[in-house]
Amino acid sequence: MKLNELYKRACEQVDRVGGRSIRPLPLAFESVNIEFASGDGAVRDTGLYIFGDVGTGKTTTLYAEYYRMLIQKPLAEVWFGSWYDFVYVCENSSNPAVELQNKECLFFDDIGLGYETAKQLSVFYEIVNHRWEWKKLMLFTSNLSLKELVERYNEDPTKFALWHRIISRINDRCGMLQIVGNDKRLNKKQ
Repeated sequence: MKLNELYKRACEQVDRVGGRSIRPLPLAFESVNIEFASGDGAVRDTGLYIFGDVGTGKTTTLYAEYYRMLIQKPLAEVWFGSWYDFVYVCENSSNPAVELQNKECLFFDDIGLGYETAKQLSVFYEIVNHRWEWKKLMLFTSNLSLKELVERYNEDPTKFALWHRIISRINDRCGMLQIVGNDKRLNKKQ
């Protein structure tokens, strides 16, 4: 199935029930084919941590999971964003943790970039911890495995402690999906 077909189906479902607008499909993903081992209609009940090298399809997979969920639950309150979107929320919201922790599902692209402040990381921990406590759905992508994420912060005791706690909760609540392969964007040019 093409990812743009999944997007159109999600839009139709949301429009049919009078839901709010959804995150549009980036043009770079329009012709991407996506296959699900569980068929295209299953909504997951556990989280997912998707990791792998740059350009292997992590963000594409996250978009597919997002649209697939909206087909089944068109009125679901979700948040879909990158680490940079999260930084924006942290800087422009009076209570960013509350704004994000109570959504039905959180789709978080590109965690562990290494640019976070201690404050942003504290808010991120607060969100992940709340969602872990209440068994709320979380999906993440990263270029790093959970082990690599912890190791990145060995020299910074504050960030190490927070990342260790975050990763422990992600590991407990999410299935792991490693995507391997070459950078699809670079391979197009060769």
